[in-house]
Amino acid sequence: MRILVTRFSALGDVALLVPVLKNFTEQYPEHELMVVSRAFVKPLFAPLPVTFFAADLYGKHKGVQGLWRLYKEIKQAFAPELVLDMHAVLRSHLLGNFFKLSGVPLYRMDKGRVEKRALTSRTAKVFKPLKHTAVRYAEVFAAAGFDFSFDPSHAPSLHYSSKAADAFLQDAIKNPRHALGVAPFAKHQGKMWPAAKMKESIRALSDRGLKVLLFGGKSEAGTLEEWASIHPNITSIAGKFELTDELAIIKKLPLFVGMDSSNTHFAALVGTPVITIWGATHPHAGFAPLGENEEGYLQVPHAQLDCRPCSVFGNKPCWRGDYACMNRIDTHDFVEKVWAQYAPPKPVA
Repeated sequence: MRILVTRFSALGDVALLVPVLKNFTEQYPEHELMVVSRAFVKPLFAPLPVTFFAADLYGKHKGVQGLWRLYKEIKQAFAPELVLDMHAVLRSHLLGNFFKLSGVPLYRMDKGRVEKRALTSRTAKVFKPLKHTAVRYAEVFAAAGFDFSFDPSHAPSLHYSSKAADAFLQDAIKNPRHALGVAPFAKHQGKMWPAAKMKESIRALSDRGLKVLLFGGKSEAGTLEEWASIHPNITSIAGKFELTDELAIIKKLPLFVGMDSSNTHFAALVGTPVITIWGATHPHAGFAPLGENEEGYLQVPHAQLDCRPCSVFGNKPCWRGDYACMNRIDTHDFVEKVWAQYAPPKPVA
């Protein structure tokens, strides 16, 4: 059977889809899968036996006419016999409905919007763990008739090969087991630990002999280069490598630290242990990195700050006005948690 899987964004959510498809293709190798998403996420699917189709949602596939064009192109290239909508937004609804109207069965992800509103409510909060997003993806396959489930406590440990990554690690780090990956930024303020605290912390870790690799986007490259200048053990790779290269670098590291953002999902994809810092968002919402990570969560407990979580995505302004959820996380606690989880074999400066 030819199965079409759609998920356009966001980057972290697409990363969470990868291990689900890995498990499915291993259990059902007789079926063909095509993934439709934006072109820049294609490297994430490289280790899988799937076909990738790039959707140009801001160009030729923009709007209703563009999605109709996308439908026609996919139909001609793949002729799916089943469509699984893993996004459940307006664009994916339209694309899926085009296939449904042509007689192709369609199944959609249940995003749990009502439960998530209750979890993040300011006045009527229902504080309880919700289904992991990867489990919700697996449930779409199950609804379509496949005997399939997914355990989010297991990280997939995928392999991404990169000569550029190997050359960089050999030249700049010497021994990657003495290095630490850090992604200090996130898209929204509610998901980002104050920069001054992170800068102080990575300086302290560097003083202990750890090599710190800073990860970020091209827009953050200037800031991270400035951070790298404060200590010879700090190196910024922001904007210097392609996604496949970064994944290959992360795989060689003993530990990765980041916010509730895509980089921590990348680390989980390649089996690297993760420490995540949580503020306005919370692991209960179902977006935690895959693997047994509870010891790696750094956050103000709900009992001490019961407004948490106030947002699923961290994009709402703090109603208190002080972002206590991030500001109350202490630099000493961060450094000691990283040091304890890293358990270094006496790093060489």
